[in-house]
Formats: sequence, C-alpha cells, structure tokens
Amino acid sequence: MPDPNRPPSRGRSSSLSWLPRELSRLGRTPSQRAVFLIIGAVVAFLLGQWSSDDAAKGSDGRYRNVPPSIDGIPLVLDGDTLDFNGLRVRLFGMDAFERDQLCEREDGSRFDCGQAARESLIAAIANSQVTCTRRDVDMYGRMVGVCVGPKGDLSARVVDEGLALAYRRYSLDYVDKEDAARAAGRGVWRGRFEPPWDYRHRGKKK
Repeated sequence: MPDPNRPPSRGRSSSLSWLPRELSRLGRTPSQRAVFLIIGAVVAFLLGQWSSDDAAKGSDGRYRNVPPSIDGIPLVLDGDTLDFNGLRVRLFGMDAFERDQLCEREDGSRFDCGQAARESLIAAIANSQVTCTRRDVDMYGRMVGVCVGPKGDLSARVVDEGLALAYRRYSLDYVDKEDAARAAGRGVWRGRFEPPWDYRHRGKKK
C-alpha cells in the first residue's frame, strides 16, 4: 500500500500520468521531442500572427489606424473621395460618377460627368474646413464617412446636384436627394447615363 505521506515520484512516468496512455509514450525519443518542438514553434508563430492582427483591429473588427473622425482642408480626388494628408475618405451613402466617365445630355452630346462631380465637391468645400465622421472602413482601408463642409453634408449636396447617385446598396440616406434631382432634371438627369458602379464593373471585365 503506498505511503500517503510520501511525495509523488518525479520520474518520467508520473510526469506524464495525466496524459492518456498512448500519448504518454510519445516524446521519449530525441526525434519525437524534436517534432514536438517544431510543432510548438509553429503554434507560437501562428498565435503571434493572430495577436498582431487583433492588435491592428478594434474590438469591432475595424482597423485602428483609421480614426473615428478627421477634420481639415482635404484634397478632392474625385466626386466622392477626399484625401487628408494621406488618409483617404470615401463619402458615405453615395456614388459619384468616375473621373473619366462620360454622360449624355438631352441633345445626345456627351459631357464629362465625372469631372463635373469632382468640381461640384470642390465647390461644396470651397477650400474650407471639412469634418468627416467614420461610418465604416472599406476593403481598401479607406474611411467611409459622413463629411460636412461649410455648406453642409457633402454627399447630400453632390447627389442633389444630380452628379452622384444614392448608393442604395449601402444606405438609403440620400434617396430623397436623388429623387429631387431627378424631378428637377439636374445634372445627369437631363439626359442618359450609366450608373457609376456599372461603369466600374464593365471596366474591370475588359
């Protein structure tokens, strides 16, 4: 009968006694120990990678290097994209015509509706302070935000002038502005056009 006052043995068999019998036999040879060390190193590496990814992201899965808001006088890249010293902001809830996109007027002539959208956004900002509040982060790492300038919500203004469409796939916030522009025949609503998302998709297929 074992002595209850005797400390447990520190031999190999007792150190692995908590493992199933089949597993306790593993790791006894140098080659098996080498395999365990390699597996441990791989697991540690993967855990480190996951930890780095988690550190780069917020608790909601958004990237921490995209701030919740930003303000300043931005560079206007196109009708729906701003640049704040390297931080790109995509205007939320609308999709402007691409910079190289052409639309048709009522008489069938073409005009550069993409450039017109950019000029509309430039006029709305008027080289003044703009504040953007993050609503999302897109697949390119850009902030998707609601941006307000001296004349109010920038997305609402460009859509109301008929030079951008409400991006119904993501939001219905500017549908009323689009309806008003259509009813008044402003911008592209005086003629014919291809929605910017279709234009981009067609360009990618070429």
